[in-house]
Amino acid sequence: MKAARAILLALSAVMLGSVLSAGVSAEPRYHSNGIYGQDDRLDLFQTDETKKALADSVASLWDERMLEYDPQAGAYKLFTTRFADAMSLCPSERFREQPTGPVCTATLVGEDILLTAGHCVLNDQECASARFVFGFAIKDAGGPAPSSVAPTEVYACAEVVSRYINRTSTSAIRADYALVRLDRKVTGHKIVPIAREDPLAK
Repeated sequence: MKAARAILLALSAVMLGSVLSAGVSAEPRYHSNGIYGQDDRLDLFQTDETKKALADSVASLWDERMLEYDPQAGAYKLFTTRFADAMSLCPSERFREQPTGPVCTATLVGEDILLTAGHCVLNDQECASARFVFGFAIKDAGGPAPSSVAPTEVYACAEVVSRYINRTSTSAIRADYALVRLDRKVTGHKIVPIAREDPLAK
């Protein structure tokens, strides 16, 4: 349960937003360009087994144009770019040579339900073009991120079940989340339990 709280706290930290109804598409995505405090980011292979197990329940969100099915290989090719190029990173920035392609992440909280940030899927059109990919990570020291994935690891967005964005400082509830239903039940990955009883500490 503590692990579930930890991942939900992490999601809460990045899911801060502004008022927006589910049908509105004019809201731009926003980007945070700073790290405050100690930079304790780790690659997946550097974490303990508990965090690796949690990470296995996290999917990356891609635009469908960034995937291409190769019938000969029986896999989806992933189109990526370097972090350095995508984010105009300084030469000293960590992870700058690693590939990136996803625009967001999402956590498996139901057999076909993902929890993500509300600004990651702003409307039905973005849902239709969204592809959720499990397993995009550097899993071994010195190893590459996958350049292709099996079709069993790729899911489409069937519908946005619930979505809320509120970034107003005067609001009692500041949140940014969306629950997305996939085109089928997820296999090979565990559902992350949600703590529903005890309140989360600050």
